[in-house]
Amino acid sequence: MGYILLWIESLAVSLLLVATLVACIGRLRRRWVRVVLSVLVMLVPLAAYAGLTSLAGAMKFAQGWPGTRFYQLLTLTMFYTVGAAWILCRGLRRRDEENRWAVAGSWPRRKLAIALGVAIALHLTTFWNLDLAARQWLAAQRAEAGALALSVAPPRVPDRDNAALIYQQALEVMGPVESRNDGWDQKWEGWVSGKEPGFDPQEPKLREFLRQQTPVLILLRQAAQKPGCYFDRSYARPDPINLSVSELYHLRMAARLLSLDARVKAADGDLEAALVEVQAMFAMAQHVSSEPILISLLTSIAIERMAADTLEATLGTKPASPLELGSLHVDPAVSYARCLAQAFRMEEAFDLSMCCQMGVAWDLSMFDPGSTGGIRGAASLYRVFLLSEDVATLRQTMLKLHALAVQPYYRAKNDWQRLDKEVRGESGGFLARSLLPALLKCAEAAAEGDARHRVVLVAVALCRYRAAHNRFPDKLEDLTPEFLAAVPRDPFDGKPLKLKRTHGGLVIYSIGRDLADNGGTPLDREEKAGDVTFTLVDSG
Repeated sequence: MGYILLWIESLAVSLLLVATLVACIGRLRRRWVRVVLSVLVMLVPLAAYAGLTSLAGAMKFAQGWPGTRFYQLLTLTMFYTVGAAWILCRGLRRRDEENRWAVAGSWPRRKLAIALGVAIALHLTTFWNLDLAARQWLAAQRAEAGALALSVAPPRVPDRDNAALIYQQALEVMGPVESRNDGWDQKWEGWVSGKEPGFDPQEPKLREFLRQQTPVLILLRQAAQKPGCYFDRSYARPDPINLSVSELYHLRMAARLLSLDARVKAADGDLEAALVEVQAMFAMAQHVSSEPILISLLTSIAIERMAADTLEATLGTKPASPLELGSLHVDPAVSYARCLAQAFRMEEAFDLSMCCQMGVAWDLSMFDPGSTGGIRGAASLYRVFLLSEDVATLRQTMLKLHALAVQPYYRAKNDWQRLDKEVRGESGGFLARSLLPALLKCAEAAAEGDARHRVVLVAVALCRYRAAHNRFPDKLEDLTPEFLAAVPRDPFDGKPLKLKRTHGGLVIYSIGRDLADNGGTPLDREEKAGDVTFTLVDSG
C-alpha cells in the first residue's frame, strides 16, 4: 500500500510541477516560446522517469535482478506522459483572438504552487515512512544474523584445553613472515607442496632453520594434544568485512614447518618422531575446521592435504612398526561435508550482516576492492526499493544451499551444477550473484577433503595390517572389522574406495572431482584431472 501511495504522489508532484510552470509560461506573448518552454518542462520529468525505467529494465532483463519494480515504473511513465501531454494541449491554447495569452496564463498559479508544495511534503513523508520501515526491518535482520551466527558458533573451551592459546604462542615465536625470508626458501615450500622434486634432508640451511624453530615445533606438538580450539571472535555481531583471520595463514606456515621436520626425521630413520609431527598436522587441521567459517574450512582442507602428502612421503621411507604407528590416529568421524553445512549457516549470517551494511551505505568496495567506497545517497533508494526482495532472493538460494549441503555429494552433484547456473543466470539477484558463486565451489572442495581423509584412513589401516601380518591384504575388505569398521565410500560416486596394486606397492584412490576413474593417476591441479590418491610402497 505504501508503494502505491508513493507512485500516486510521485505522479501528482510531477503533473503539478508541469501545470505550475506551464501556468507561468502561458503569460508569455510569443506562442513559439510558450510551446518550446512547455515541451522542455514536460521532457525533464519524462527523462527522469524514462531513465529510471530503462535502468530498472536493464537490471531486470539484462542483469537478472528481481524486484526492480520495472512494470510499476513503466506504468508511472505512461501515466505521466498522457497527463503531461493533456496539460500542454489544454493549457497552450489561445484564450481568444484579441488576448495573446494562452489558457494556462489564467490558471491560479499561487494555488498550483501551494498544491505542489503540499504534494512534495506528502511525497517526502511517505518516502520517509517507507525508509523508516526499511531501517526497522534492517535492525531485525541484524539481530537475526547475530542469532544465526551464535547458533553455529563453536563452544568456548577452557584455557587448559584450548589449543588456540598455544597456537598463538607458537606464531609469536615464529615471528612475522618478513623475518623468515631467509629461512622459508621457495625450494623448501616446493618440497612440501610437491612442486619441487629432489628433496634434500641434509641441506645445512634447512637443518639449521629447523633447529632454530625447535621451540615452535614443541609448542605445535603441545597444541595438537589439546582436545579443543577456540579463537576469540565476536559471533554475536558477524562482520565479514572486518573479520580478522590472519592466524589461519600463519597456521598454514606452521604446518609447512611440521612437514619439513617430519620429512627430515623420516630421512634420518626416526619414523616414530616423524609420525608425531604428521599427527600434529592432522590435529591442527581438525582444530581449524572447528570454526564454522568457510575460510577456516578451506584452510583445514589445505593443511590436511599437506599432512596426507607428508604422511605418504614418510611412510615411503620404510615399513612402519606397530610402535611407530601408535602415535598416528585418523579420526573416522571427521566430515568436511558436515563442516560445510555449518559454514553455510555462518555464511548466511555474514551475508545478512553485509546486507545491513549495504542498507546503511551502498559500499561497492565490499565487492570491488578497486571501488571508491560508499554512496550514502544511493543507500536509501536501495534500502526502500530493492533491498528486501534482493535479500529474499538471497535467502531462498541459501535455503537451497543448506538442503544440498546435507546430502552426499554424489547424490547432489547435478543439483549443485544447476544451482550454480541458476545463481549466475537471470534468476539470481545482485546479492546472490555477488556472494554465492564462490560458495558453490566449496562443495567440491569439501567432497575432495572427505575423499582424501578417507583415503588416508584406509592407508593407515593398511599399514597397521602390514605391521601385524608382514604383508598387505589382497583386498580392502580384509581390513574389516579388525582395522576398519567398514571400507569408506567415495564421496564422488558413493562406491567403496578403490585399491590398485602396482609394481612398487599399492594405490588407494577416490575418482576425484572429474568424476572419472583414472586408474589411480594422481590429481593434476592445473589440468583438473586425476584421482585423489595415496601410494604405499611395498618394500617387503
